[in-house]
Amino acid sequence: MLRAGKWTEVPARELVPGDIVRLGDIVPADIKLTDGDYLQVDESALTGESLPVEKHLSDVAYSGSVVRQGEMNALVVATGMNSYFGRTAKLVEDVKTQSHIQKVIVKIGNYLICLAIAMVSLIFVAAFVRGESFSETLKFALLLHHACHTYF
Repeated sequence: MLRAGKWTEVPARELVPGDIVRLGDIVPADIKLTDGDYLQVDESALTGESLPVEKHLSDVAYSGSVVRQGEMNALVVATGMNSYFGRTAKLVEDVKTQSHIQKVIVKIGNYLICLAIAMVSLIFVAAFVRGESFSETLKFALLLHHACHTYF
């Protein structure tokens, strides 16, 4: 990285937009190429392209790409979660889809809950019609509930 007119080596986590870097093996942040003739970059991990891509002045290279050939200086334009890789990771993190089996299990669970509520209601209605005490019926319903959870 170029600071105060001198090239120094700093960890990628310390880079901020506006820093000037000399590219080595791995592109440390999203960068805009500013000085040099030629760069060949493997972006396959990010873009899925099978072959390295040629980069020239004013082109953008993405964080995490691998430099295959050439050397250039570049201006850091984005780091961390603001980089192309970071935004992609954020999109993947935000996706919350249910698989088919999860949807089926939720439907079965909802059905069983409704069935249990209907059965307990029927037990209370039958107990009321037969003149049984509410507290005894409640104890029976709780025991039935406990037994179902224990064995199933």
